[in-house]
Amino acid sequence: MPRTHIRLAALAVLALLLPACATQQAAEPEPPRMMGYEEFVAYASAPGVLFGGQPSPEALDCFKNTGGSLVVNLRTDKELAFYPYYDMARDAQGFEYAHIQCSGSTMGLAEYRAFKDAYEAASAEGSPQVLLHCASGGRAKTMWAIHEQETLGLSREEILANAAARGQDSERAQAFVASVLDRVALEREAGESS
Repeated sequence: MPRTHIRLAALAVLALLLPACATQQAAEPEPPRMMGYEEFVAYASAPGVLFGGQPSPEALDCFKNTGGSLVVNLRTDKELAFYPYYDMARDAQGFEYAHIQCSGSTMGLAEYRAFKDAYEAASAEGSPQVLLHCASGGRAKTMWAIHEQETLGLSREEILANAAARGQDSERAQAFVASVLDRVALEREAGESS
C-alpha cells in the first residue's frame, strides 16, 4: 500500500475518533455525593464544630434537631449548581449561614476572616454548634487549621499534627494544609508591612 494511502487512512480514522473524544470531554461531571449526618465528624481540637462534605437535606434536619445553629459553606457557586435544593433546605431550618466561596488555591486570610466573623457572631450567644462543609471536608478541616494558626498560637508542627489527626494525614493532604498556612502567613505579613 503506498504511503499516501496509509496517511489518508490514518487521517480518516482520526477524523472519526476526534468528535467522539470531544463529546466525552464536554460531558458534565457526575454530581458529588451528599453526606448523611452520621458521616460528619467532630474533633476534640474543634469543640462544637462538625466537618464534612455536602450535607443532604436529612443531614441538615438532624443538625438542627441536635442544636445546630450555624452552617458555613466553603463551596463555590459553580460547585453548588448541582444542588438547587440546598438553599431551600437550609433556609427552612432557620440556620445562621455563611457562604465563603473558596477553592484550595484561593483559600487565604480574607476567607478565614469571613469564617472567623461568622463563628464569633454565633459564639456571642454561647457555644455554637457549627456545620463547616465543602465538597469532601478537606477545605473545611483546613479552614480550622488556619483558625489554629491565627487564634490558638499553635506551632506549625502542632497544626499539621492536628490536621493529620483529623484525617489529613497523607503526604498530599499535609502539603495542601502547609501551602494554605504559608499563603495565610504571607498575606498577614504583607498586610502588616503596608
